[in-house]
Amino acid sequence: MTGLVLVLEPVSLISSALLVAGQIVGLIAGALVAVTLLKVEPREARDKAVAKRYLIRSVVLIVLLFALLLWLTWLMWR
Repeated sequence: MTGLVLVLEPVSLISSALLVAGQIVGLIAGALVAVTLLKVEPREARDKAVAKRYLIRSVVLIVLLFALLLWLTWLMWR
């Protein structure tokens, strides 16, 4: 099906890819929010520090991906 979309409507393929990417970012963000709200964390102090670093990195990455998706969507509709 993707091959047909690419040949018949290349613009539709880009919109579909952006939609899928947005849903993936939303799924990852939702999982991160769920883990944070449920207060899932390691027991040991050293592991807590490592988990906090991973959490901060994940939040930054999700914000960057979301900003990139918004920018690409804005470019498409300009």
